[in-house]
Amino acid sequence: MIVGERKPFDEIKQTVRDYQKVLILGCGTCVSVCMAGGEKEVELLATELRMANQLEGKDVEIGEETIQRQCDREYIEPIVEKARKYDVVLSMACGAGVQFVAEMLESIPVVPALNT
Repeated sequence: MIVGERKPFDEIKQTVRDYQKVLILGCGTCVSVCMAGGEKEVELLATELRMANQLEGKDVEIGEETIQRQCDREYIEPIVEKARKYDVVLSMACGAGVQFVAEMLESIPVVPALNT
């Protein structure tokens, strides 16, 4: 089993600061169990980023999605078209999940929001 924890908020905020459309992509398996990357954590991070951007006067679109497993192409395929509408994907998964999503999306940056 993978164990993960969310990166510090300031680090995440800095990583996505130059993007106008950010998709936060959660993973519903291992990191969900350790309460680091499931649906609730995606909602929480999205809320934090929206509030921080609003306080800074930035207009940033933040989308939310959670799939069963980011480390399995079968689960990534249904969200590929949605993800392509964003400038960056902020992955709340283990390293394998981040890598699989990056391979599937090719030209869209995929950055990790967790330390695993």
